[in-house]
Amino acid sequence: MKSGKAVGPDDIPVEVWKCLGEAAVEFLTSLFSRVLESERMPEEWRRSVLVPIFKNKGDVQSCSNYRGIKLMSHTMKLWERVVEARLRKVVEICEQQYGFMPRKSTTDAIFALRILMEKYRDGQRELHCVFVDLEKAYDRVPREELWYCMRKSGVAEKYVRVVQDMYERSRTVVKCAVGQTEEFKVEVGLHQGSALSPFLFAIVMDQLSEEVRQKSPWTMMFADDIVICNESREQVEENLERWRFALERRGMKVSRRKSRKKKKKKKKKKKKKKKKKKKKKKKKKKKKKKKKKCSIFPLEFRRKIMPRHIKALLAAHGRLREINRSLRVKQKPEWFQLPRGPCFMAKTEELTEDLRLCIVAVHKSGKGYKTISKCFEVPVATVQSIIKKYKTFRTVKNFRGRGRKSKVTPVLARRMVREVKKNPRITTKAILMNLGSAGGNISRQTVQRTLHTAGFHGRRPRRTPLLQIRHTKARLAFANAHLDKEEDFWSSVLWSDETKI
Repeated sequence: MKSGKAVGPDDIPVEVWKCLGEAAVEFLTSLFSRVLESERMPEEWRRSVLVPIFKNKGDVQSCSNYRGIKLMSHTMKLWERVVEARLRKVVEICEQQYGFMPRKSTTDAIFALRILMEKYRDGQRELHCVFVDLEKAYDRVPREELWYCMRKSGVAEKYVRVVQDMYERSRTVVKCAVGQTEEFKVEVGLHQGSALSPFLFAIVMDQLSEEVRQKSPWTMMFADDIVICNESREQVEENLERWRFALERRGMKVSRRKSRKKKKKKKKKKKKKKKKKKKKKKKKKKKKKKKKKCSIFPLEFRRKIMPRHIKALLAAHGRLREINRSLRVKQKPEWFQLPRGPCFMAKTEELTEDLRLCIVAVHKSGKGYKTISKCFEVPVATVQSIIKKYKTFRTVKNFRGRGRKSKVTPVLARRMVREVKKNPRITTKAILMNLGSAGGNISRQTVQRTLHTAGFHGRRPRRTPLLQIRHTKARLAFANAHLDKEEDFWSSVLWSDETKI
């Protein structure tokens, strides 16, 4: 758990347990074991503080534009993480769910959807997508539906009762700028700000969409955000109606304001029409801007996707093989398909680091040098050198070269040091004059860097006067006060010369 989080009603931050070290581990282990055996958690953990946070959109006075976050006990959050780790070992979530899953993120879902859109664009066919968002997703989950989904997913009855105990008799207060409200019970929905709530919501969505996914396989989910894709508009509307019925039957509701539809149009072939000579003279030719070709490896995605999500890339292609066959698109070998895009450079230039990482990842999957060379259109010798470098140094980055040979020889550097030791006030210009022809074509900056390396640093002359105005006035006042003194007196006075100080 990260540090610096807002504390709950007990005012015990997680930093306390981190500072205690092994003693905290032993105490928390015994505490969590007792809670698991008794299936009852401390009453203090049931209290929370609800803080409304503005979503930075819409009207400030509208309550729907605020998200309520519960400030709960940090010790309870640690207990929730223990329960979550146990549940993840038992429950298997479908592949279509990208939210709060290990080794999955929004970039994977975006990347898979971009590939699908490009396949239909190249095949000159239409693709209809509907983006669905749920209204108050966490707050509308019925508790009885949650227990039913957990049991259906294969969760042991003991852990179901443990989660039930977390939600029983839970109380909260609303904290705002004016003050706090009275304490009231929370009897519906999941806890906002809880460490366990995202995975519980994923379980509910997995069981809810089990029947719908069989009839609409082209579906992706990120928590409560759903994307439904199909070739025909009628089929998309039918699948959307299935989802709406399944959601409303379980107590949830589709947000009509946030949900929207997008249509990917097919490419239209340009037909050349013959024009008469008279019309050509009368009408001016309009220059049409060339449309940029869509690439599945744009610059903004290249750095994020290629190094981290190469396995997800291969898996996404595996799910789209049947679509490729139906579209009759000429494809590379079935195990991988990588079109030329911005991440590729010309053959005469050096391969990018992303492409080299991709070659290493494909080699790890068991493919040979010739197969990789043919697919990536790279010489076999290049593939061999990249993989050999990775096996030797565990990296594909370019090493820094030796650079240009230094103009300053060791003998010349020692002469510079001797000049400075003889006269510490010597300047770099004087050093170059003393070196004469031995210095060659060396600049003053080179002399400075050489002396800095040897441990000598220059000093600039002081710009401010050593004698300030008050010092001058004091000396004049002393002289005026002793004008009548004899010559012997002035000979015993110590004179200060500003130029020689």
